[in-house]
Amino acid sequence: MTDEARRRLRAIKTFSDLGSGFQLALRDLEIRGAGNILGVQQHGRMNAVGFELYCDLLERAIRRMRGKEIAAHIEPIVSLDVELFIPHDYVPFEQQRIAVYKRLADAKDVQTLAEIRAELEDRFGPIPRQVQNLFDAVEIKCAAAKSGAESVVMRGGTATIEFPKGCEPTRHVLKRIVRYPVDFVTAEKSGIRLQLTGNELRLLKKFLLTLSGSPDS
Repeated sequence: MTDEARRRLRAIKTFSDLGSGFQLALRDLEIRGAGNILGVQQHGRMNAVGFELYCDLLERAIRRMRGKEIAAHIEPIVSLDVELFIPHDYVPFEQQRIAVYKRLADAKDVQTLAEIRAELEDRFGPIPRQVQNLFDAVEIKCAAAKSGAESVVMRGGTATIEFPKGCEPTRHVLKRIVRYPVDFVTAEKSGIRLQLTGNELRLLKKFLLTLSGSPDS
């Protein structure tokens, strides 16, 4: 029997009580490794669903077993053509990076993000560009959810934001909050297209924060 198999058996023996599935899954994650969280090199069942969804599914399964209510949970899809990751030379240990990714995935407001940023800067120094992009992406996702958007895609300075049919902002609203070209997108879902010049990520974030009525805009 291999050493890894022995460690798995010890973990199963330790976490055998009802409701301890999440702890067992985390221990299994430690044993086999988490892979490249934001890339394609992952392991086990997480390879099919990704780390964030994997943790969310585990949490939902535990709540279901305990008879607790499971709220509807719909988050916008965000796809940005920028580097979004925590470099190994910034946060050197894999488990620390996993913990930061998980906290960012769970963050729902600017205050929480500010606390995570302050902790990172205190422990590891000024955050690099890739990590700044990661923070911006989480803010974009939060603002998109608050504004009712279903997806946000940015490619080559053009951002496309899709909304449920009939829920997109009107042209009158858009003219009040933006000063760069905006076109309506006609497709299966209604949306808007932004042509961004300069710091595209920051401009996109500012637009969504303004659209959502956030005081941080």
